[in-house]
Amino acid sequence: ICDAMDKAGKGADVLSRIQAGVAACFHASHCLDMKFWEFGETFVGYAWQTCSEMVMPIGWGTNNDSMFPPKKFDMQVFIKDCKDKYSVLPRPHWITTYYGGHDMKLIL
Repeated sequence: ICDAMDKAGKGADVLSRIQAGVAACFHASHCLDMKFWEFGETFVGYAWQTCSEMVMPIGWGTNNDSMFPPKKFDMQVFIKDCKDKYSVLPRPHWITTYYGGHDMKLIL
């Protein structure tokens, strides 16, 4: 693995070296076949479920604290997307309304 990373080429960036090491682990010599990653019914069902009953207001990153670019969660945009895609109005507090959990001392 280290040999593959070293042979990535002089001046290769870190990501290229990591890719070379991973490719060596899996004996990869060609591009990844992305057809394997086509989204099936499970993914579509999960996306619908996040709109209908499991709203997860997650954003990430503010000051280079992640490898992902910063992204804020916008509930209004999320609601519009759910209406447009699934004709569903999200219920952001459904889980805690249905199952409880507003007071952590009562559920621990």
